[in-house]
Amino acid sequence: VGIRERRQARRSAQVCRKAVGIAPKTAQWRANLAHVLATLQRYEESAAEYRRALAIRPDTPGAESDLGMVLYNNDDAEGGIRHLRRAVRANPDDGLSRLRLGTMLHYEGHHTEAIEHLRAATELQPASADAHGTLAMALNAAGHTEEAQQELELAQRYGAKP
Repeated sequence: VGIRERRQARRSAQVCRKAVGIAPKTAQWRANLAHVLATLQRYEESAAEYRRALAIRPDTPGAESDLGMVLYNNDDAEGGIRHLRRAVRANPDDGLSRLRLGTMLHYEGHHTEAIEHLRAATELQPASADAHGTLAMALNAAGHTEEAQQELELAQRYGAKP
């Protein structure tokens, strides 16, 4: 994030904090603040706001998935995976959460389960270069080189750089 973007994110955080101050029980405003804090790499504060949002409204759109990413980025892989599993259970058709969970599982060495979620992500988002590319990596790591090559070709077709 560049200087201009950081400055803008800090201003956004101020606006979000004012909104939360006016209506502290509005889950989406807390989730918006959490998102901005994550952009500023203030992961612990971000996680706390996502948790507050989820305590107010457990089905706050995207909050469970975003909390998983924040935790993972703050070196809590177990917590990140746990929250992403919750997000997928709550909404199995959320391609982004499937992609995030599959990616984390792959990076943590759980390739078989990663492949399951990444396949679902490619079905839900067939033109996603990220989903196809990450699936290719997981398949390759699991020893499925032919399938990995096919997914890599799809990833490149949808915009991944070789």
